[in-house]
Amino acid sequence: MPSSGIEVSPQLNQQWNTLRKDGSTNYILMGIQNMESFVINQSGNSSDPCNAAQQFLTKEPAYILIRATDEKFYIVFFVPLGCRNAPKMVYSSSLNALKSGLGTDYLVSEVYITEINELVQLTLERSTHTIDRVAMMTQQEQLQFDAAYSTVGTLETESKMTSDLPVKVSTAAQEAIDAVKNKQARTVALTLNTDTEELEVLTKGNQTPEQLQTELTLKTPSFIFFNYNSIDPNTQDENTTGFFVYYCPQGAPIKSKMFHSSAKAVVIKLFESHGLPRKAGFEADSVTDINTEAIMKTIYPPSQQSTRVAKPLPPHLRRKQQQQQ
Repeated sequence: MPSSGIEVSPQLNQQWNTLRKDGSTNYILMGIQNMESFVINQSGNSSDPCNAAQQFLTKEPAYILIRATDEKFYIVFFVPLGCRNAPKMVYSSSLNALKSGLGTDYLVSEVYITEINELVQLTLERSTHTIDRVAMMTQQEQLQFDAAYSTVGTLETESKMTSDLPVKVSTAAQEAIDAVKNKQARTVALTLNTDTEELEVLTKGNQTPEQLQTELTLKTPSFIFFNYNSIDPNTQDENTTGFFVYYCPQGAPIKSKMFHSSAKAVVIKLFESHGLPRKAGFEADSVTDINTEAIMKTIYPPSQQSTRVAKPLPPHLRRKQQQQQ
């Protein structure tokens, strides 16, 4: 999964180092403010830090740090089951950046939970026992363990959301896809509404790539499907190619970028389920990248001509050639 681009700021790093070193703070709750920056929401000291941290958890994702030793913390990634997909994806794709920014040397283990009551000391202690056990495994045993752990450990986080992200499809989007399938239209562009988490129609019709450029915006990612009619430049045969473009403009909000990127595979499957398989395609971050020439080069890659470099003639043949000239 691509990174969200959110990084630990110098100010947050300074806060973190102060809390980490003071020894009295044994729980810290962090989040992402406005889907743009990491923030510390709560911190404190308690005889039962897990229970204390539970009181501040809501239906939104959160990062919880629980002190394990003098300067080391468990990091808990909380993703509630009822939480919306967009924040799930932003938090999930930002986790590695948070760990890197805080310093992995200060984190003893990583735990994923989906319910508030799962945040208990025993769960955290078991996570360190697991790491110790892995260190003693053979390479083959580690591979088998990694396969099992990735299935369980990320069940409600990155892996599951990437492959099974539930996307609601509006009636208009269904009808637009069917219109392309039934050859009533050749082009459809869909976009995800990050508020309703529903796939909506941006445009449909018989636009050429160049005509479509004027209907795309610099702020809204979209999934574009062309039933692209072309003539093979080599055989002169007429072909129709299912061509998929994921358009993600650089100026789009991070939240929207991450949600669309995570849903891309699901949308491709949606087209396939309607009898519109993707035969070719590419990704674009500028509307001008979506043009006839780029599509044709993708469908019919230019043949790579092998070029020979002539070897220099031996001196006696060079002299003979010069005399003849």
